[in-house]
Amino acid sequence: MTKESARGIEVENLPISFESLEIPAYLKTLFEKSEYNTIIGLAPKIIEHCTESGNVNNGCYSMYYYALSLIQHSEYVQAKKLLLTVLDIALQENTDIRLPSLYNYLGIIERNLSNFSSARDWYEKALESYRKNDDIMGQARIYNNLGMLGMGFGTFSQALHDFTESLNLRKKHNATTNISAVLNNIGLIYLNTGRLFDAIEYFTQSLQIEREKEDNNGIAICLLNIGSVYESLKDFDQALEYYRQSMLFRSKTGNINGSAHCLSHIGNLFFIQNMYEDAQLYFTEARDIKKNVGDKTGEANYNRMIGECFSCEGKYSVAMQFFDIAESVYRESNNEGELHNLLICKAKLYAKSDSGFYNFIKAESIYDDALTFASDNGDEKMEMNIRKSLADFYELHNDQAKSLFNFKKFHGLSEKIQGKDVLAKILTFEAERKIERIRKEHESTIEKNRVLEHLVTERTSQLNALIIKESNFRHIHEAFVRHISHEFRTPLTALTLGISVIERIVSESDEFSQSDQILAYCRAMNTAANSLRTILDSAQTLTHTQASIIDLKLSGVAVAPIVLECTTYWKTMSNPKQKFDIRINDAEARSISNAIAIENIVRLLLENARMYSPEHATITLTISTIDKNCEISVHNTHSFIPSGDKEHIFDVFYRGSQYRELKHGGLGIGLTLCTLYSLSIGAVIECISSVQEGTEFILKLPASEF
Repeated sequence: MTKESARGIEVENLPISFESLEIPAYLKTLFEKSEYNTIIGLAPKIIEHCTESGNVNNGCYSMYYYALSLIQHSEYVQAKKLLLTVLDIALQENTDIRLPSLYNYLGIIERNLSNFSSARDWYEKALESYRKNDDIMGQARIYNNLGMLGMGFGTFSQALHDFTESLNLRKKHNATTNISAVLNNIGLIYLNTGRLFDAIEYFTQSLQIEREKEDNNGIAICLLNIGSVYESLKDFDQALEYYRQSMLFRSKTGNINGSAHCLSHIGNLFFIQNMYEDAQLYFTEARDIKKNVGDKTGEANYNRMIGECFSCEGKYSVAMQFFDIAESVYRESNNEGELHNLLICKAKLYAKSDSGFYNFIKAESIYDDALTFASDNGDEKMEMNIRKSLADFYELHNDQAKSLFNFKKFHGLSEKIQGKDVLAKILTFEAERKIERIRKEHESTIEKNRVLEHLVTERTSQLNALIIKESNFRHIHEAFVRHISHEFRTPLTALTLGISVIERIVSESDEFSQSDQILAYCRAMNTAANSLRTILDSAQTLTHTQASIIDLKLSGVAVAPIVLECTTYWKTMSNPKQKFDIRINDAEARSISNAIAIENIVRLLLENARMYSPEHATITLTISTIDKNCEISVHNTHSFIPSGDKEHIFDVFYRGSQYRELKHGGLGIGLTLCTLYSLSIGAVIECISSVQEGTEFILKLPASEF
């Protein structure tokens, strides 16, 4: 049970016996559960107990986790003192706390205090220690932190190098831990150097990994970064959508610090659009979150942002109040980097003659002090921003020489940070990526080829066996059809003759009182016999066609003469009450095809049109060349194929629902035969049908100029 106090967090009524407690394991568990408040309230009592009992190891662990918890609350100065104490003890005494871990956290503290040179020194110590112990993941972690440090003060080329090292170490040792975070950081390098589409590529890769892990916190970070890309592209609506999605995933994790970060991005989105009141609302909400979690530095940062909103609105007195509140926190925490950023905000008010705070000397002094700090700390990014502000400052006061001098400095730093050096590093990095990708693709291709060769050998063997089986089956099938046809035709002939005899006897004799009924039965039996004969003919035709198309040879043919020859014969067989029209739009149409196949297809299409068209319908055959295809069209009016039948009309033995009675004849193999012939010559058949226009079949042959 915890309660807030003026100095932090106190712990009441905790049923803990320090003598029986495994202090390192207990504090580690609390830290991993993010129970930082409990640690902050409990640690001083544990430290006091360990000091009294002389347990150095437990005392060190208590200070260590106490410091890490303070870092989570941005209490960097106090955390730094504790870790330095732990380091002194660890160097003199035998403790379980690892030195590189201490160096790493001291680097993190100095980075957040904007002491970049000191931060790099600590990181380098940690890296050296991890190398001695051959700790690959430790090295990868430090390289990532070094990259974040470089990105913080604008040395993007070095940052890219460090992130790349971190990524390569993880990949080399197949360690997937934090791969997504490193990809995100590389994406941020591209974002800061204006290579926005490269940035979004990396953020998207990272997002895919986080989605596969179902890590809502990681997903939220990726979405926020993608939103930043759209913000840079001035697509503010899309950016806002990604920021809100990020907040949604943050809320699922309960990460209120992360929510504050999202609110800050949304506030900045409105700020750059000069929508200062909206920006204030989001900055205020973010500030309140930081206040509730006891993050004084974070609270001060948002007070500074709120002050900037009021300053842009011309409400200088209100802005100065917020700047003063933030300044007191930065001075109390000894955070020089943030303090100088805040003082620069004040300097802009001192430089305005109408602000009520005008003081040229004070403004110039603040800029000079900030420049000195940036130079001493090696923070080129901070110096670049100060030079830009100084150029504007001196231009406002008509000192063109100093304005031009600072602008040139600004321009030179901008080129250095985002220019050739970074581009060279990026190109080197991309080249390494490409080489790695090619190597993996090469290895993958070799493996695929090996598997493919084995598969081809196996499939070839199977295919040869199937070809033999198919050939045997085809011969058996043909023999079966011939045999069945012969066996059926003999009794069919006898049946037909018998029916003829009965019809003649009934017709020539007056002894049958029901002769009309008997003759009707005979006609019905004749119809059934003819239908059965048609079935046999169709089966034989299908078998013959399947066998013959295998031997079709392709050559150059003139299409019109072939069509005219088969239509001349067909017209003698057609229904005289149906009108037939032939239109040759391209008499020179040619194709690499087979004359027999074309003739059979046209004959079957014409027969299909005749059979399923009513009397007085018009059947039109057209030859044209359209879009590099030689097209033969057979169109018949007053017929329609419903959509349910249309998708099956080329299936063997299928007939439309309205044509299934015996009186229509046909077995439904004509269009199937057309399909078989078309496939054999590389042609395509399409069907178009409507109630108003009728039905049209179009044979498309590849045109040729042989």
